[in-house]
Amino acid sequence: MIRDIIFAAAVVSAYVLLVLARPIGRCHRCWGKRVIRNAKGRKPAKCKTCQASGLSKLPGATFIHRLFWLIFGDFILGRRKAEVADRQVARKEAS
Repeated sequence: MIRDIIFAAAVVSAYVLLVLARPIGRCHRCWGKRVIRNAKGRKPAKCKTCQASGLSKLPGATFIHRLFWLIFGDFILGRRKAEVADRQVARKEAS
């Protein structure tokens, strides 16, 4: 039982890391081909899921990215502001 819970947590965390690294993937409806063939074999139509781009967001990508920035956003932005301030001080001292 515990082994199953640990395995499920590992799978979920791997998926979260995958989505954080690459939130956009091949369209699941047209498989990146940008067109859909009718069952009757008529003229192919543009894929409505990806608007004929061949790409679409992975399931949960928006939620995962918003959650990530909600948790770590202030820390990352604060660090970047400190780095910029340090560079500006170094430039003034070099001048």
